[in-house]
Amino acid sequence: MNSLALYDSVPTEQLRERIIDDLVKHYSLERIDLAEFERRTELASKAASRGELIAQVADLPAPEGERRPAREARPGAQAAAG
Repeated sequence: MNSLALYDSVPTEQLRERIIDDLVKHYSLERIDLAEFERRTELASKAASRGELIAQVADLPAPEGERRPAREARPGAQAAAG
C-alpha cells in the first residue's frame, strides 16, 4: 500500500485513541485552548480517514519523548525530505 492509500484508509481505533490522547496532552500543556480542544476531538472522533484524523495534530509538536513519523504528518513528506 502506498503512502497516499494509507493516508486515505480507515483509521484504527488505536490510532484514534492515540490522537485524542495527544490532544489531551496539548490541552493540558495549554498549547490549545478549550474551544480548539473540543473542536479537534470532535473532528478526530468522526474522522473517516487516517488523513482526517492525523490532521488534528499535524500542526502541533509531537508529544515529549515521541516522534511522529513524517509520512503520518502529511502525504509525500518523506519523499520531499529524501
